[in-house]
Amino acid sequence: MYEHDDERIAAARRLTGLDQIVGAEAFRDIAADEGVEGDVRVEAAGYLSQIDQRSAAEVFRGIASDEGVEAALRYEAAERLAGLDGRLAAHAFSEIARDEGVEDTVRVEAADRVCDLDARLAAQTLRDVAADESIEGALRYAAAERLPGLDQRLAAEAFRDLAADESVEDALRYEAALHLPDLDERLAAEAFRDLADDEGIEQDLRVEAAERLAEFDPRSAAEVFRGMQEDGPSPRGPRSFAHAAPAPMPPMPPMPPMPPMPPQHPLRRPPRPPRPW
Repeated sequence: MYEHDDERIAAARRLTGLDQIVGAEAFRDIAADEGVEGDVRVEAAGYLSQIDQRSAAEVFRGIASDEGVEAALRYEAAERLAGLDGRLAAHAFSEIARDEGVEDTVRVEAADRVCDLDARLAAQTLRDVAADESIEGALRYAAAERLPGLDQRLAAEAFRDLAADESVEDALRYEAALHLPDLDERLAAEAFRDLADDEGIEQDLRVEAAERLAEFDPRSAAEVFRGMQEDGPSPRGPRSFAHAAPAPMPPMPPMPPMPPMPPQHPLRRPPRPPRPW
């Protein structure tokens, strides 16, 4: 009937001027039509919100969860939904954050928006983002940094996963482990032990991890340092143990024997002169 989607929008606006109920139904039909361009669907939902906010909220929710819609438009729909129904918006943003088909930065931004709407849902959403190996390590770390204020148990799990993930940059793995002592000392010891034992990590970081391990488990730290000294050359170059442990002092050479003392002679007094009588 209409050659272009814009014509449907124009017709729905004319209908609204005659009968708001009929116009609202027209806008709803356009916004819910998956064959319509995403930006036109969002526009129609916006007009609908001026007539029927409840229906508009449902429509925005549908657009935000539609994987066939461009990620930026899904995010916009969720943002518009937040002004109508915070609970639905929180779930919409959470779905976007967990969708592996969405760009990483948009996923993390969506997870941040969940924090503003539903703290409990935000904690689990951020945990899922931080655990997703398809996301860039720095963005996973940023998601994990938001967790301690929401759920310390989930935060500890997230940082432990990052510290153990060999696909993450070495320095970032170590930074993740540094968050653990304040959250879970047992997981902290495990993380530092794994980092110190990992021969693929830069030597300086291994030594630092072993030094931190000594704060929780001195015996394990001693074993790690001993293993470093026994290992062969690192594939990344010669290893330096300047910070690992002081080198033992060489043994002192034996002292030469003392020369014998000369024999002692008793003191001899000179003879007394004769007394005069």
